[in-house]
Amino acid sequence: MAISEDTKYQARVDIEHKFVQSLILINSGAIIALLGFAQAVIEKNPELAKVSLYGIRFFCAGLVFGVLVNYFRYRVNTLKASGQQSKAERNKRLSYASRFLSLTLFIIGLLYMSIQGIEKIAS
Repeated sequence: MAISEDTKYQARVDIEHKFVQSLILINSGAIIALLGFAQAVIEKNPELAKVSLYGIRFFCAGLVFGVLVNYFRYRVNTLKASGQQSKAERNKRLSYASRFLSLTLFIIGLLYMSIQGIEKIAS
């Protein structure tokens, strides 16, 4: 039994939607967790709280790029509908770049928090 093109397209849309949701969730969850952590340690270890606040910057940037994915995908659809293929293709590439940057900033934030956090705890 062959799978229709419409079913394949819908599956791709669903996967992409879940991926963008995941990018937004992991970055916003990290921000919330670090805000709580910084509040808990600010009096005991201000340097560690400072590291947390710097780490939040990476996750905020990741969150912004995660949200931009939806914006660029919306632009792709509206530009395609109006026959502006070259602009639609550019927005599609921007959407892919935003996904990559969102995930990359999350990973950099994790690495930064891990390395700097261990150094501050050890000192």
